[in-house]
Amino acid sequence: MMAVEGSEHMARIAPVFYVPDLSMRLLSLGVFLRGGLQLNGNTEHISLLQDGQEFLTFLPRWDGATIFIIHTYLGAKPSIRAAEQIFHPDFETYHRRFAHPSNDVLHKIGKYTNGLPSQIQIPENHICPGCEQGKKVNKTFPSTKTHVSKPFELVHSDLKSFPMESYHKYKYAIVFLDDFSSNAWTINLRTKDAALPATK
Repeated sequence: MMAVEGSEHMARIAPVFYVPDLSMRLLSLGVFLRGGLQLNGNTEHISLLQDGQEFLTFLPRWDGATIFIIHTYLGAKPSIRAAEQIFHPDFETYHRRFAHPSNDVLHKIGKYTNGLPSQIQIPENHICPGCEQGKKVNKTFPSTKTHVSKPFELVHSDLKSFPMESYHKYKYAIVFLDDFSSNAWTINLRTKDAALPATK
């Protein structure tokens, strides 16, 4: 994305291809024309029109040059006011970019974060599908009337990883629970692939 300053307005252009060793950014007229803009120009200027109004104007790099340029904010730091004129993030954008915080957090985030508006407008009765799904409780397992009749007919197992290794370099633990006798076995593992030999 690139911010471009015109005589009376600013524009946001995307996509812009970045070449690290190139001191200037190349813009394709074909991309602008496919985007619905109209072209008007001569040897002194090239103007792109949007709905009949001037959108961007390119001038020769020097008198008689065939390369046309426009000055941009690339490499400079535009003001917050200029950035807000180019792009207005809405509540959904803030909510997703900051990992779905609560409305109270978004109310206060502008006080502690540089470059954000002091107050973010939060719509009434807003329900985020991701937040709603994440806060739902899991359904309980359905009850069963079948019962095992001998040991090892049904064995429950779970593999657990720990955030830190133990003194003896154990990182995982696998648990087996016999449904008939309720006996449990816990085996410490150094690697996850050791679960198969432990099960055998």
